[in-house]
Amino acid sequence: MNDVVVDPNLPNSLYVATDMGVSSTTNAGGTWSTLMTGLPRVAVLSLKLYAPSRTLRAASHGRSAWDLAVPISAGLSIVPTELSYSSQAVGTTSFTQTVTFTNLSSSTALTLTSVTASGDFFQINNCGASLAQNASCTIQVGFAPTAPRTRTGTLTFTDSDSSGTQSVILTGTGTGGTTISLSPSSLTFTHQVVTITSGPQTVTLTNTGSATLEISSVTLGSTFGSTFAQTNDCGASVAAGASCTLQVTFTPPPGFNVPVPAGRYTGTLVIADNAAGSPQMVALAGTPTDFTIGLAGNSTGIATVRAGQTATYSLAFPGNTGFSGTVALSCIGAPQLSTCSVSPTSVAVNDTTIAQATLTVTTTARSMVLPQTMLRPPALGIPPLDVSAGAHQGVCNRLWLLALVLPAGVVGMALGGRKRAGTDGRVPIGLRLAWGLLFITMLATISLPSCGGDGGTPPGGGNPGTPAGTYTLDVKATYTSGTSTLTHDIKLALTVN
Repeated sequence: MNDVVVDPNLPNSLYVATDMGVSSTTNAGGTWSTLMTGLPRVAVLSLKLYAPSRTLRAASHGRSAWDLAVPISAGLSIVPTELSYSSQAVGTTSFTQTVTFTNLSSSTALTLTSVTASGDFFQINNCGASLAQNASCTIQVGFAPTAPRTRTGTLTFTDSDSSGTQSVILTGTGTGGTTISLSPSSLTFTHQVVTITSGPQTVTLTNTGSATLEISSVTLGSTFGSTFAQTNDCGASVAAGASCTLQVTFTPPPGFNVPVPAGRYTGTLVIADNAAGSPQMVALAGTPTDFTIGLAGNSTGIATVRAGQTATYSLAFPGNTGFSGTVALSCIGAPQLSTCSVSPTSVAVNDTTIAQATLTVTTTARSMVLPQTMLRPPALGIPPLDVSAGAHQGVCNRLWLLALVLPAGVVGMALGGRKRAGTDGRVPIGLRLAWGLLFITMLATISLPSCGGDGGTPPGGGNPGTPAGTYTLDVKATYTSGTSTLTHDIKLALTVN
């Protein structure tokens, strides 16, 4: 006997180096057997058990060594207990290697709960949920590196064996190629006001490979048009180990009530490149919000008043989920000689309480007054001829004098002409003169109406008031964020009698 090793997982199991090879016992020396798994009958001088992989290394003379797979427990065997893969290009898949799982019991079936592979390794198996006594199954294990350099993993078995969970150590090396990481892998924009662009959110792209990353395109995909936008500083390439950033914004379109899945817009940031797994994608989601303007209480939006009366309308401003902000109010469309005002001039709108305001339209009553200067005869006398601004009044004075004197002359001449009427049948000259004077008197009288007042101010006066008619009032509600605004309005009807 040259060397002895006690199995740390199986306390009753020992391995002994002899001049004829390696002997083992599983019952503390009650019975012995020779390990013949490929080991020739040679003198073994020392033994070393590598517990994680369940490998027993036997050292012979002349610096020779032999690795033996030993059972992981008394009830089962896993061969091999360690797998290694040669260099594999990043983004490619290796050929699979086989692991054999054996139930060593000759009387009891083994329940197998799960077989899993971690890291950059994968597995497929034919073991099923139960393994009969003395039966075996195989597991095919492959390597698909996602990054260069050494990659490690574990093939893990969970079963009903008393040893608990068993494992196979997996190692491999990724080479060449390019790989990237994106952080974060998704972006969410919450309660963004419609038509107003959100602040940017950042995605960091890092070249985790050993070669230069070549970027062919960065695009956005969405079933809702240009709701998302992006800018980036990545350029056409990113050196190994370097990073760049992508900025994404969200602008929900107008029309908050347009149905969208789960009440939000979705999209994808797509990066096409020469890295493994191209194209890479970042999921995008955005939830819109808005406010509305309507009538409050029993207000109908229609009012009828007489000129001089006041019309009022009650307005309501509910906010959708997530909306919170100040909305400025204004009114246009009021008729002439009236005022249109909203009180208060701004309201705080949110999604918990409904803000209210009152629109008031004040009209002007109609009125009439007599002119200050009525038609009246001027003082008798003929003023001198005046070509100044008051000459018009002088002409009027003469017309008044003619209108008073000429009728008397007409009457006198008519009477005189009648007394001297001749017998030759002709109209006496006095009567003809009377008719001429009568015609001149009529002309002067017709001209008198233009001589009323002071020669510069038209007759009449008063206030015409708000014109009668039907008018459309437009109340605008405007929300401002930075340099962007969102405006909603409501049309109201006003009739003035």
